Amino acid sequence: MAKKILIVDDEKNIRTSLTYYLNKFEYDVDTASSGNEALGLLKKNSGEAYELILLDLRMPGLTGLQVLAKMRDMGIKTDVIMMTAHGTIENAVESVKLGALNFLLKPVTLENIKSVIDNALKRKDLKTSDVKTFQEYLEFGKKCILEKNFDKAKEYLKKAIAENLEAPEPQTL
Repeated sequence: MAKKILIVDDEKNIRTSLTYYLNKFEYDVDTASSGNEALGLLKKNSGEAYELILLDLRMPGLTGLQVLAKMRDMGIKTDVIMMTAHGTIENAVESVKLGALNFLLKPVTLENIKSVIDNALKRKDLKTSDVKTFQEYLEFGKKCILEKNFDKAKEYLKKAIAENLEAPEPQTL
């Protein structure tokens, strides 16, 4: 069964190109051009219909952070990847606090976004016994953060740092 993804971005070109690209890999993609439209789809589909949401930070009306906060208030725990051309440390930290998995700076390549999506979807099935590489340590650490298991997250993020001292993401998390 195809994994269902929601793309929320006010830029039509981004929605169209991501949809076309991800459909080639048999992802089932819905799109929304605004935060309100996204929340409407989430309410209509009982929130958990999507495996993953790609959410633009800056949009007219509700911002991506506001949408993410409202989703969490509604009890929707779907994994979210934030995207923005206007990233700041504060926005990245706030996104992670609200439970976003990743914070991507635009422009992103289609290959990069596919890799991030694939890693996010694999993370759900990751078990402690499977974790052996830098990327797996990082992904498992993120999974623990989302589950609010911060001690375990810290343990696995330290292992990721030990594997790659230069990588900024585990340091930031």
